[in-house]
Amino acid sequence: MQPEIRSQNQNNNNLIYISALREKSLGAFFISFYKIGNFFILCAYKLTKGEKRIKYGLIKKVGEQIWQR
Repeated sequence: MQPEIRSQNQNNNNLIYISALREKSLGAFFISFYKIGNFFILCAYKLTKGEKRIKYGLIKKVGEQIWQR
């Protein structure tokens, strides 16, 4: 379910890559948005104590999260 990271640099109308680095009190969050077809995919990476914890969900449209893991 996780998108191919290597596709982010390609000029593809079906894939939109937006990233933002946000500093929080518990660590840094790397948030990525993907648009594949009619679906948006949100990937949030939390980096704490050298560990990489991945939490991602499927977003049907902006502001509406219909699935999360």
